Amino acid sequence: MPNFESLEARRLMAAVGLDAAFGKNGVATLPSGTFSTGKALSAGGAIFAKAGTGSQSYIMKLDAKGRLDASWGENGRVATTFFSASQLAYDAKTGSLYAGGVGASGEVQILRLTAAGQADPSFGSGGIASYAPPAAGGSISTGLTLHEVVPLNKGQVLVAFTRRNETTKGFYESDATVDLNVMRLRADGIRDVTFGRRGITTVHTGRTHGDGSDLYFYDELDVPIFGDVRPEADGGFRVVFSREYGTRSGNNGLNGTSHDTALQVKSRYVSGGGVIDVKQAHSWTLLPPANAESDEHRFIPLLVASDAGTDVTVIGNLAVGRNVYNTYAYALTPGHRPAATPFGTRGLVVNQVERSPFGLYYAADKDGTVARFRADFTLDRRFASRGVGQIGGTATLFTGGVAPDDHGGVLAVSHTAIERLI
Repeated sequence: MPNFESLEARRLMAAVGLDAAFGKNGVATLPSGTFSTGKALSAGGAIFAKAGTGSQSYIMKLDAKGRLDASWGENGRVATTFFSASQLAYDAKTGSLYAGGVGASGEVQILRLTAAGQADPSFGSGGIASYAPPAAGGSISTGLTLHEVVPLNKGQVLVAFTRRNETTKGFYESDATVDLNVMRLRADGIRDVTFGRRGITTVHTGRTHGDGSDLYFYDELDVPIFGDVRPEADGGFRVVFSREYGTRSGNNGLNGTSHDTALQVKSRYVSGGGVIDVKQAHSWTLLPPANAESDEHRFIPLLVASDAGTDVTVIGNLAVGRNVYNTYAYALTPGHRPAATPFGTRGLVVNQVERSPFGLYYAADKDGTVARFRADFTLDRRFASRGVGQIGGTATLFTGGVAPDDHGGVLAVSHTAIERLI
């Protein structure tokens, strides 16, 4: 069992490590009746946040001090009622903001805003680029999930999304395939047909077979979990993802257990023309440290990120049944056997990990406790109080998670406020 530093005494403290220069004593409260709907993005010396009022969703911009920027959009806000923005990306060269999501009809939609917060008329139709994939034959359900939007040079943009196609095999049985797709858009928002197949490169990543009867279920798992897309200097990019494979069974979906599951991490290089180079494909199989009391364990990834060259970092939880026991990190290098490094602090049940532009890792639990770790996965005691901070009175509604900012701190987003810890 790893020897973690005790945290219990600190968790009784409120608001540890808040930046007093941000908002009011470290807390920027959202306008009355406004609620956060996801993580914030810190870029270009500003903060972009997804928010809503119940009947309307929008993106708002705050300055580095946590004040609404009334010069952007309409009094600091841009309405996005036509779709739910799940991903934000900032183009540092142009000051443009991209907001991506899935529309009501199941199509991928990308909105590009100018530096002034106006829909860019030169992109797509009225600032919105849409892509509706063709129907898959035999599918009983098709679902799209948008994962990442990556601005490129000259206004181009990469869009990564997964597509799940499920087909029926019997009265209870079904098969599903999941494909990871990377689409490249031109500066005008039109698919770049010189890339891949009609603007899209597809990585076939996994399948699952399930028996979904009312009394019992049985799944053969081979389901991908998206990592990230990292552009390369030669115009290509590297995409990483993981997938759990094994079996899972249980009684009526209530007491599911996992047997002989492992996590496979894959790295693929895609050329500037959208061709997957099989000679630059790498994979690792992670068999997490087993709990002595049970062999029914799973490794649940929280972060899968591409590093310099062909290396990959994976951080996740060892779970036995429904209980999380420990968090581990892996620094993966082609040709080397994966080795688990303990990650975390005693008392911190990690449910989110984010990496900052400076190579630091922020780990958070559901109660608003945030810890910072160095590149070697050790606790960074320069942060907050000996490496651990606690957001203020909004911790019980800590729904938006954490987002490292570009000034060496981290933003913690709750239901009604954004707080900054340093």
